[in-house]
Amino acid sequence: MDVAAASIVMSQSKLQQEVGVQMMSKAKEQMAVQSEGLQKLMESAEVPQHPNLGQQLDVKA
Repeated sequence: MDVAAASIVMSQSKLQQEVGVQMMSKAKEQMAVQSEGLQKLMESAEVPQHPNLGQQLDVKA
């Protein structure tokens, strides 16, 4: 392989790596936004609280 061909291969490899990193970065950002939305949704959900919930334990032998 001559120098020009090796240079082209290295350049293509570097470009492919950079594209992969950018795609992972975009995916990470999107997941962060989605998790933030899910967290807000969970915090806004109203869970009815029963006053006696968790006060008794039924055990059968």
